[in-house]
Amino acid sequence: MTSEQKDVTSIGVRIAAIPPLIFVLLTIVAGLLEWFVFREIKLLAFIPFWWRVALGLLIGSFSAIIMLWPWVYFLYVGTSVNPTVSASRLVTNGAFRLSRNPMYVGFVAVFVSWAVLFDSVPLLIAAGLMFLYLDRFVIKLEERQMLELFGSEFETYCNRVRRWL
Repeated sequence: MTSEQKDVTSIGVRIAAIPPLIFVLLTIVAGLLEWFVFREIKLLAFIPFWWRVALGLLIGSFSAIIMLWPWVYFLYVGTSVNPTVSASRLVTNGAFRLSRNPMYVGFVAVFVSWAVLFDSVPLLIAAGLMFLYLDRFVIKLEERQMLELFGSEFETYCNRVRRWL
C-alpha cells in the first residue's frame, strides 16, 4: 500500500491547542506586558529608529512570504493547512525544500519582526515561547503522524530537510 492509498481519516493529530490560537494568545499577553510592565525597557535603543523599522519590516516581509507560500501551495496540491486534520499527501516541494515547517518558522519570525519593530522584550519572549511550544509539542506530534502515514518516504524527507531552517 502506497502512502497515498493509506486511510488518512483513521489517523488524527492530537494537538493541545491550534498554533494560530497560541499565536494570538501570546500576542495579547505580550502586548499587555509591554504596556503595563516593560514599556520603559528598550534593548535596541542603540539602533537608530529608521534602521530598526527597516529591519523589522524586512523580517516581517520574510515572515509573510514564508507563511503564505506553503499555505497557498497546500491549497494548490489539495491537502489541508489545518494541523488537526490528517495530511492527504506529503509535500516536499516549494518552501518545504527549505524547512519541514515553514509556516511555523513564519510564526516565530513574525514575533521577532514585531520585537525589533517595537523594541519589545515581551514580543521577543513570545517568539521564544512560540518556538518552544511548536518544537516540543506540535511538531513532534505532527511528525509522529506523518511517519505513521508516509513511513520511509517521510524518514527520507526528514534526513534531507531540517525541521526549522
